[in-house]
Amino acid sequence: MQERPLGYRTTEIFRAFAENKLNRPIPEKVLESWLTLTRVWRLADDLIDNEADETRRLEIYGKGVNYLAGETRELGIDDSLLTAEMAVLKTHLNGLSKNQRSLFLRNLKTILRVTEKIKKTEDPITLARLSMLEGQLTTYLYMSFLPEEFRQAGGYEGFLRYFKRVSRTVNAYDTLVDLRTDYEQGNTRVKPTPVNTLVFTSYSLPNALSVIKNTSPRLIGYFLHGAVSVAIDRNGKSNIHFSAQR
Repeated sequence: MQERPLGYRTTEIFRAFAENKLNRPIPEKVLESWLTLTRVWRLADDLIDNEADETRRLEIYGKGVNYLAGETRELGIDDSLLTAEMAVLKTHLNGLSKNQRSLFLRNLKTILRVTEKIKKTEDPITLARLSMLEGQLTTYLYMSFLPEEFRQAGGYEGFLRYFKRVSRTVNAYDTLVDLRTDYEQGNTRVKPTPVNTLVFTSYSLPNALSVIKNTSPRLIGYFLHGAVSVAIDRNGKSNIHFSAQR
């Protein structure tokens, strides 16, 4: 059976949650932008995690933001897969209103600052807090692509609060799954000890329980299946650049 493209599983989970809470189908154009954003996020995450030098990472951040903002014509990063996906993402961004593009770029800059703080903290509680904040801010990036009528519809604010909790849970889970490998590769300073793992889990658990409480059993099963798949896929931080289909 042919493997799903990189980012497909995450996009499908987001679609299922969004359609369940908003009671309306997500437009195909939005799903395409979510898929592209997910692919860019995974590719960029690998690129940044493989760069030990902070100055170089900041340079990469700057190039990415400037390219998406239209301040440069070329990305200027030696990564063909990321360059191709960034070009597609830029096209999606150009289809947004000026206000939505500005909000996207502002949230992106904030996320990149949080990402650097995550790499430097040695405290498991701070790591959990920042990981969940990173997930929450990522929600705003995805929601930027929803049409205005979605944001004006009744129930959107409640959906946004729920989706932020989901993103916080997903990001905390991903951080926990990768903790040992990230520490070994120098991408976090929080040691993967049983105590730190317990502290991290205890801090992030209330948010996860809130998601479970407000999610239908069918979607919980769908989410858990996806979470296990992500854990298997990310074990060892296998480099997705070796296969464009992963």
